[in-house]
Amino acid sequence: HWIQTPYRYFPLEPHWLFPGLQFLPIPAQAWIGKHWPLTHTKSPDWSTAVEAALSTQLLGKVEFTHYFPDSQLVWERVGGLPTSMIALRTENSSGGIEH
Repeated sequence: HWIQTPYRYFPLEPHWLFPGLQFLPIPAQAWIGKHWPLTHTKSPDWSTAVEAALSTQLLGKVEFTHYFPDSQLVWERVGGLPTSMIALRTENSSGGIEH
């Protein structure tokens, strides 16, 4: 398998293209989701904005490797910063985690 997810600690939240959004409280995330012009899908009302914020939670390395313990962890990087994590496992793969 090849499973890729955005990395929680990359400074730009990839769904809303807003710096540090993932570290803000849910009400602040919802407000941004409703008003920020660069979001992928602007929320039409407050309830939808809260749902979008609650349903978009980025993972860190510990969570990701917990979900895929027998996979190799591969990092995608931009300018040296990790942007996403990839859990990689092939038929011949012995698993393990890259540190």
